[in-house]
Amino acid sequence: MTDSTARTPDKLASAQPAQDQTAQDQTASAPVPPASASQASAPCPCGGYPKGATYSQCCEPALTLTTWPPTAQQLMRSRYTAHVKGDEDHLFRTWHPKTRPARIDVGDGAEWIGLRVEAVSAGGVQDEEGVVEYRAAYREPDGSSGELHEVARFVRRARRWMYLGPAEVLG
Repeated sequence: MTDSTARTPDKLASAQPAQDQTAQDQTASAPVPPASASQASAPCPCGGYPKGATYSQCCEPALTLTTWPPTAQQLMRSRYTAHVKGDEDHLFRTWHPKTRPARIDVGDGAEWIGLRVEAVSAGGVQDEEGVVEYRAAYREPDGSSGELHEVARFVRRARRWMYLGPAEVLG
């Protein structure tokens, strides 16, 4: 991972260790309210999948619990969009319980301004594991900008894609 400003691979997730995983797994997450008509027809923050898809066609169904992303790349894109929108519940529920922190906090004031997927290895609808390399550009409240680069590993759990953490190598 290349990150000159010490951001964690999953942005600003609190690094506190999980203490009672069972209790956390049972935590109810309220769905994000549906977007307004103008938001739904706007381009998706992740850039859209396929490219240029609107928010309602791309990440909104995942963030509102309508559907679960069918591929690792689509899950990663929904997680990026969750950072843009401040949806900590989506980040929590899509992070594998073995590796997620006890708390997830996206309220640092950074503005996420662009996502670029560099490479995808496996992670399709029939796979059990996948790797997605991406770069996410951001702007800090002071106007400075940076880029988060991660090679992220995803696995299936209960037939759903989950973010596991940074991968050692792409392949």
